[in-house]
Amino acid sequence: MTRLTSIQRFFQILLMIALGLHVSASVFAAEPETAPSGEDENTAAEASAPAAESPRKKFKKPKLTLASADGNSSLTFALTIQMLFEDTYSGLGTDQQTNENDYRIRLRRVRPDLQGTLIDKNFSYRMYLNLAPGALEMMDIYIGYRFSKDVQLRFGVHKIPFTQYRVISFRDIHLVDWPVTTKYFGSERQFGLTLHNGYKNTGPFQYEFGIYNGVNLRNSSGMGMSYVTKEESPTPMHLTHPNGQIDEIHPSFGLHLAYNHNDIDSGIVSDFEGGDFRMHTGFSIYWDPRAKAYRDYALRLAPELLMKCAGWSWIGLLYAGFYEQNGKMEKTGLANLGASAESGYLIRKIFEITARYALVYNMENFRHDAARRGTILTERALSSGDPDYIDVLKRYEKAGQVIMEHEIGLGFNIYLLEKLLEFSTDFSLLKHEKVGKDPILDFRARAQVQVAI
Repeated sequence: MTRLTSIQRFFQILLMIALGLHVSASVFAAEPETAPSGEDENTAAEASAPAAESPRKKFKKPKLTLASADGNSSLTFALTIQMLFEDTYSGLGTDQQTNENDYRIRLRRVRPDLQGTLIDKNFSYRMYLNLAPGALEMMDIYIGYRFSKDVQLRFGVHKIPFTQYRVISFRDIHLVDWPVTTKYFGSERQFGLTLHNGYKNTGPFQYEFGIYNGVNLRNSSGMGMSYVTKEESPTPMHLTHPNGQIDEIHPSFGLHLAYNHNDIDSGIVSDFEGGDFRMHTGFSIYWDPRAKAYRDYALRLAPELLMKCAGWSWIGLLYAGFYEQNGKMEKTGLANLGASAESGYLIRKIFEITARYALVYNMENFRHDAARRGTILTERALSSGDPDYIDVLKRYEKAGQVIMEHEIGLGFNIYLLEKLLEFSTDFSLLKHEKVGKDPILDFRARAQVQVAI
């Protein structure tokens, strides 16, 4: 009975949000009445002739920019807020069925963004924060310089160039949030220097190449090694609850090469530009020659393909992650494989139907090594009389247990006021396979309202 009530309440919330958005759309999408003015040069005959369809009133996004008189120095403020409703039923069809998240409503993201230029229009800067309750974080902080359209530098904390999909903002993906493959393979934020030609909408050819500190600064993506081995990663960018400092810096390298066909907008997944067939195809590689064993990937590879045509869009990626099998950087083995595909069809640039499938498979040798290492560390803590033995046991007892994760979802988006206001919802089945246990199937329903100024 509780489960039925939860579903009913979910759809009640969904209906109220949809009605609110429908009213907003009616107000802002209304076409203005037009009348000849004294300055209209049309003759009476021209005025009485059938007129072309009047254009829809165009809403202009509010923009807050401060600039110097010569325009060389500027500051632009942007803000994205996401309110998320989420409900998950875990263990469907088994005796362990539970309702994990009963009407969880929260501010998922509150992201102020300060960026601009200083003294020279070619010298740029950015400071990007997360102010969601309980998650005060410094996301990006970097400077950049544009030598030419094809030669630009970015220095500081930012995403490593691993897939165009992750260059795209969370605001502009098909479903409510990133797929399970992003959680495993990234890309993540690191401190480093990137040479690039613009990251998106670069013309036919695109490149990013950089050197980084080799340490994931946030534990939200690119954490595939830790999910299996149960190793902890430092989160020094978390300002309220930092989890350790950067323990060691080891140079790593990232490279992304891509080809863009027919002027595709590669900065957004959905097809808002419309028109004939367009395509982005790329390949990413990330190499860490001194990766911390069982925490950092030694090597990651990812080919990808983004296609758009007449409102339809599709993006697919393949992933491979490698680890050092003996912890001495002498033998590299395949840790996990992943794949994801998303598609959407946009109608009149307002309503979009979306779908996703994603999976991650952790290789048997990797799982075996992680489990064995967890056992060794636990036994060592016990034999040495470590007072934190219980914590060590709890940490490593599940190491090497995750075999595979699946995600399949359907959703829809409503875009209003030139994407200033967006409503997204999706329904997903999540399947988890673990060693020695029956597969667990979860059902997840999410609804999200996003305001992006």
